[in-house]
Amino acid sequence: MRPLDTMERWLRPVAMPYLAPVLAGAQAIVFIWIMVSSPQDPARVLDPIVLVPERVLAGEWWRIFTFLAVPPTLHPLWAIVSWLVFVMIGNDLERQWGMARFNLFLLIGWLATSAASFANPSGTTTNGFMMMTVFLAFATLAPEAIFRLFFVLPVKAKWLAWLAWIVLGIAFIRGPGAERLAVLASVANWAAFFLPMLIKRTRDRTARAVRTARTRDASASQPRHRCVVCGRTGESDPLLEFRYATQPDGTQCYCTEHVPRA
Repeated sequence: MRPLDTMERWLRPVAMPYLAPVLAGAQAIVFIWIMVSSPQDPARVLDPIVLVPERVLAGEWWRIFTFLAVPPTLHPLWAIVSWLVFVMIGNDLERQWGMARFNLFLLIGWLATSAASFANPSGTTTNGFMMMTVFLAFATLAPEAIFRLFFVLPVKAKWLAWLAWIVLGIAFIRGPGAERLAVLASVANWAAFFLPMLIKRTRDRTARAVRTARTRDASASQPRHRCVVCGRTGESDPLLEFRYATQPDGTQCYCTEHVPRA
């Protein structure tokens, strides 16, 4: 049994349904809290809940959990769009995988991101990269799904996924060591779920291509005509002519010297 299957079985009794709407709802509550209490100074609301490892080590353990409730943006329109997309694709993944497996996907991303944050104890860790991997998982399973970019332009999920990988790649290349580690940690769940499948798919395609090439080469090396009596072929005797005759055991090839006489 694969490790993911084992972990999914362990998680099944405590798995939470509708986890994507729960996370989006928590972020929406924090967003409303900011807009109502401190729209000019959102840091005042966010400061007690963002993930800062050195403050976790100082006893503020709740930050390990509450950073998941930080909104993706403070722009009302894009925040709503982000939540709607996250809920849509999260619910779709939960339907495809089942509740426990979707919980496991997010759990691996959360654990990896939280652990990687301690590489930069004084820095603030966001949930943005981790949330992005939910979209990457959806795009891997449904690459032809259509999204309306800016509510107008139809774009397939696979092209948006490539754009997301480019963003992650730029962050990994240009960022400091701690940010590189955060990028790797953020895609740990995607890698755990899909990398073995993609490696196997690549190996299967390679093996199939090799078999096809060998079959083609074998077919090309076989002579087009071979007399069943003398064994001569069109390659060994280019001037020789051949005929085919139907026999009780099937159609047979004969050179003109050995064609059966009626």
